[in-house]
Amino acid sequence: LSHAELARSDQIVRFSTSLSDHVEKLRHAVSKLKDDMLDPVLLSIKTLPHVADKKLKELKERIDALFAQAQSYATYHEKFGMSTSTTRTARANRHLDQESEERIQSISNELIELNKELNMRT
Repeated sequence: LSHAELARSDQIVRFSTSLSDHVEKLRHAVSKLKDDMLDPVLLSIKTLPHVADKKLKELKERIDALFAQAQSYATYHEKFGMSTSTTRTARANRHLDQESEERIQSISNELIELNKELNMRT
C-alpha cells in the first residue's frame, strides 16, 4: 500500500473509533433521559400543572437534541461508509460498521418512542 493509502486507513480507524465513542455517550444520555422521565414530579397527582409542563418541555427539548445528534451520527456514518467502501480497512471493519449503524438506528428508534410517550403525557 502507498503511504497515502496507509495514512487514509489510519484516519478511517481513528474516525471509526471516535464515532463509536460518541454513539456510546449518546446511548448513556438516552438512558439518563429515560430515568429522568420517571421523575416523581411527573408521576405525582399533586404536581402543579405549570411545573409538570415545564419539566415536560425540558424533556422534549432533550429528546429533540439527542435525536438530532443521532441523525448527525447516522449521516456521518453513511458518508464515512460511502467514502471508504473500497479501502481494505473499510472491508476489514465492515462488521464493526454494521454494529455502529445498528446502534445508531436503535438509539433513534428509542428516542422516537420516548417522544411518543412524552407526547401522550402532554
